[in-house]
Amino acid sequence: MLFEDIKMIAFFYVVFVNKRSFILFFIILLFSQVYGKSQKKDNIIYLEDNWTYSVSEDFVSEIPIIPEKFDHLADLLPTRRGYIWVRTTFTIPNRLKGKNLAIYLGVTKIAQECYINDHYIGTTGSFPPHAMFNGEKPSYYQIPREILNRDGTNTLVIKIWVDTVGKINKNPMISDMLEISQIEKVNNLFSSVIPFTISIFLFLISLLYLFFYFIRPADKSNKSFGLLTFFSSFYLVTISYGEYPFPLNFGLDFLAFQKVFNSMIAFITMYYAVSFIRDFLNKVYKPAYQFVRIISLLIICIVPFFAKTSKTFYFLMYIGYDIAAIHFISSIVLIIQCLKKRNFKAITLLIGFSPVLFSLLLASLIYFFTTFQYTRLIIIFGWQLTILTFLGYLLLSYVKLFSRVEYVNSNLEKIVKTKTEELQKANQYLEETNSALEFEKKQTVMELKLAAKVQESFYTLKNTSFKDWDVNYYFKPFESVSGDLYDLYQDNNKLKGIGIFDISGHGLASGLVTMLVKNIIYKDFFKGYKDDLVDVVYKMNDHIIEQKGHIENYLTGIIGKIKDDEIEIVNAGHPQPILARSNGEVSFITKADDKQCGVIGITDIPLLFASKKIKLNKGDFIVFYTDGVSEIKDTNNNYYGKTRLLQIIEQNYSMPAKDLTDLIVQDLYSFGKNQEIKDDITLMILRKK
Repeated sequence: MLFEDIKMIAFFYVVFVNKRSFILFFIILLFSQVYGKSQKKDNIIYLEDNWTYSVSEDFVSEIPIIPEKFDHLADLLPTRRGYIWVRTTFTIPNRLKGKNLAIYLGVTKIAQECYINDHYIGTTGSFPPHAMFNGEKPSYYQIPREILNRDGTNTLVIKIWVDTVGKINKNPMISDMLEISQIEKVNNLFSSVIPFTISIFLFLISLLYLFFYFIRPADKSNKSFGLLTFFSSFYLVTISYGEYPFPLNFGLDFLAFQKVFNSMIAFITMYYAVSFIRDFLNKVYKPAYQFVRIISLLIICIVPFFAKTSKTFYFLMYIGYDIAAIHFISSIVLIIQCLKKRNFKAITLLIGFSPVLFSLLLASLIYFFTTFQYTRLIIIFGWQLTILTFLGYLLLSYVKLFSRVEYVNSNLEKIVKTKTEELQKANQYLEETNSALEFEKKQTVMELKLAAKVQESFYTLKNTSFKDWDVNYYFKPFESVSGDLYDLYQDNNKLKGIGIFDISGHGLASGLVTMLVKNIIYKDFFKGYKDDLVDVVYKMNDHIIEQKGHIENYLTGIIGKIKDDEIEIVNAGHPQPILARSNGEVSFITKADDKQCGVIGITDIPLLFASKKIKLNKGDFIVFYTDGVSEIKDTNNNYYGKTRLLQIIEQNYSMPAKDLTDLIVQDLYSFGKNQEIKDDITLMILRKK
């Protein structure tokens, strides 16, 4: 037992004494494996040769087999399910003839019976119809002295039940009872006792974490990690099952037991592992993703229970592992993203999981380069160190919290006084700031009122009734200062033209632009009255751009030049006016040119203005308006629209201009049902007398 003892001592030194010495453990393990293979003890009968197997008890058809195949006995059966018998022979050396002998068979899956010279020796597990294994607990049996042929050849037969999985130890041996019991104790320590102890420890740790979550529900990572360790402890039941003093299979056979512990419990453990990663990083699940996670967990947990055979069960279980792996990949991506942002918690998370990650790497190296049987135990210890790391982090967090609470309690009066002074200073600053803001608000309101008063004086039309024309209008600004502009161009009580414009934006800026462009348009109109109206509009555009400089506001509009009973109109991106004839014919005044485009006041954009001449007879009229009219909304968010405006004009075309204006305004507000007006409203009616 020299080299088994070396391995055990090295392993416990690594895990419990110096966690940084995994490499030393690996070197010792390699040495013990290489050196140990060539150093066999004289008092042990190693059953390495002359093995055969058969699928029938009478060994009618007998096939040679090497012990290395004992880990995969199910591969020897076509259906991977059934009984298989293995047989070998041995002789008893002189040094053991006078001793009480025992046979060591190690871990068995699923069940086995042992016979020597056709005499029953012992059973591990149970056979169908209620097949069940004995966990990872190794088996050994005392051999009655009277059944042995001490001077000749003895025959060993092992009957094994396999169902997709099936194994016996590939190093069976016979020796005196004391030696075999020592071998069993050492191997049982690694394969079953230690996992059993760890499962109990994990269970207690889970209760501690859940208790911390109970007293501090805001920290969800305590709940997810508590449940992760809780289900991890139950997952270890599949390894340490043989150590429990009471039956844990609850009457289940091997297949049902695997469905519960090796499948469902494993998937729930993985689910909470992903939950813990996200909770620890304070990342909230989107409801849709959380729904997908829960549904996928239910599917992979429930579907394997419908498997009738172990082969189907393992197939479904591995599909479930693939689905669970997808969620793990998403968590890895999340960790990488947090690391890129230098998230301290992501670094802490990696440090916490480093023991189990390193143990996975170490177990892989040991599996491929040594004959050490307990690589799974290395992973279990790595997970144990991860649990301890996070437990230390949790305790450290609570120590800091309690230290902070203690500091606050001992310095409460001082802290309150300091905070009170800070609040008084903050309140004083806020009062001063509020006073300044209130003063600025009053100043702004006064300035807006003044601007509105100035604008109103600009907008007032002193005369709206002329020899041949009658004009009526309605104007309602959205704010104190309007961005709509309307004007009548008259000379000696004779109407020469009409203009309506809409400046982009709202508030003081657009209001100031209206007063700026009003004078420019007025001057350019009369200066170019005898010129082509299109050329006049182009000049207006140039002058406005020049005068307003870098101000971004632009304007749409219509300008009309009147001569006798004819009006010439240029539309610069404005809503189409409506023409109503005295005979009741009503229509929109469309573009003079289909290629016509552009607005006024923007540089470096294509412009093409065109004019349209319309002859008006007695009783004919034109309705001009801004988009504030057509874009009023009702309670259902529907627009008033140009079509409704046209229809009300069509139905009431014979009304006087003032009455028709009042009717349209009334219909506008009735449609809006006292909804808040969000744009300036301007409406003008020009009627031929």
